Amino acid sequence: MRRTTAPCAITAMIWGGLAAIFAIIPITSILGIIFGIFGLTYTNKGKKIYDMDPTLYATPGLYHAAKVCSIAGLAVGALVTITTILVVIFVS
Repeated sequence: MRRTTAPCAITAMIWGGLAAIFAIIPITSILGIIFGIFGLTYTNKGKKIYDMDPTLYATPGLYHAAKVCSIAGLAVGALVTITTILVVIFVS
């Protein structure tokens, strides 16, 4: 039996990667937060489907990578957003 890619794993990885990329740019760091939330949502959704019957699917490691990227994008995006707001308030 051929195993397929785990459901929502690639989508979650794309959202997590976008979150990590957009989080480091001050103007678009809010997108990093939003994309991180999307990544975590798809990770949890896909993981629930995967846990029902793990023998059908390959590459469960994508969920872990997507979760790490999403959390990193979310955390860095929040820090950059807060820093940007503080700089605008106190410098200008």
